[in-house]
Amino acid sequence: MQLRKRDGIRGPTWTIDYMDRSGKRQRYTLKGIATEKHAELAFADFRLKYERQELNLPTDEKITLESVLTHRCEERQLAGCSERWVKRLESMREHPYKFFGKDKPFKSVTDDELARYRNQRLKENAAVETVNKELKLLIAAGRLAVRQGKIARLPWSKVNFAIDRTGKEAWSYMKEDEIAKLLNLLRHGGKVSMTRKNNRPLTFTFNPKLDLWATVTFLLNTGSRKGEMFALRWNDLDLNAKTVRLVGSKSAKNGKSAKSRYIPMNTALEDLFAILPKGGAKDPVFKFDWNLHHRFTHALKCAGLPHYRIHDARHTFCSHLAMRGVPLYTIARLVGHSTVEMTQRYAHLAPESLANAVQSLNFAPRSEATPEASEGKQDRDVGSSSKERGEVA
Repeated sequence: MQLRKRDGIRGPTWTIDYMDRSGKRQRYTLKGIATEKHAELAFADFRLKYERQELNLPTDEKITLESVLTHRCEERQLAGCSERWVKRLESMREHPYKFFGKDKPFKSVTDDELARYRNQRLKENAAVETVNKELKLLIAAGRLAVRQGKIARLPWSKVNFAIDRTGKEAWSYMKEDEIAKLLNLLRHGGKVSMTRKNNRPLTFTFNPKLDLWATVTFLLNTGSRKGEMFALRWNDLDLNAKTVRLVGSKSAKNGKSAKSRYIPMNTALEDLFAILPKGGAKDPVFKFDWNLHHRFTHALKCAGLPHYRIHDARHTFCSHLAMRGVPLYTIARLVGHSTVEMTQRYAHLAPESLANAVQSLNFAPRSEATPEASEGKQDRDVGSSSKERGEVA
């Protein structure tokens, strides 16, 4: 980017020679500039706007909300996201379409309109987490348009997300008695009595499901993600060192190398791997199960337990570690959190460890000493004063 001066009949003129976001050479003429000093100030202001990407907003005047969101879904599909997740994003677009309109110019989506959209969705009794995901989709789609050079910058300055004021957690964990009841049913089976939707009783025999028992046992004792479990190979198990190597599938997207972490084996895992049929070094330990969510939900109903997600086994692992006084940093290392802030959600589950930490301190002013200590101090003072009087005598 350069400032060029050209002398003419009516006086000097200044132009700025620069390259736009698409790589094309552009020239911008400064108007109303009389002196070289004013030209340098205007050039500095132009360069600042260029670095902030505030020039030519948007570069594509015809870009609509529909095209921006469509490109976001296509980009996620090309990035390797699952078909189920892409369909979820596509269904999530319908709410912004209904509120803004598909043909709405993307440059006209302002902060006030996003705030009205958020409030409207909350009035429709949409969950806070759902509304925030829809707002994040709009933000991600806009940032993609900026990277693709279709717009210079986002048309809004700040997006205020919805706040959940109920205090309820978006996740849940299984209690110890619930875990024991579920694992016992999966391994040994038993008679189940349920009530149908028409309030008619139903009694049947639940056959043991050892593959599902092994899956749930592994997830509860490692805190691994579902993708990490299905990516586990027999060469990832070190039975001598008693460690399990988990490869993070989330970090392997967009050309990034997959990160791995090691989980120590407890007694439950040692017994589990001793029962499972051995395979080759590169064979999967757990066979991929498309109906894992459905089978897990059905087992919970048969055991008479409340609804849990299969991912809640990971929350159960972290929650019980926190309740046993394990430091949050250790939990973050075990489950592969990138920051300890992600593990702070489990801090309230360890009130005893927090109370013990505070009780280890006992700062108090000296005036609040015990009566026994005060009486002993007075006796020492009397003895010292009488001794002083004897020395004086």
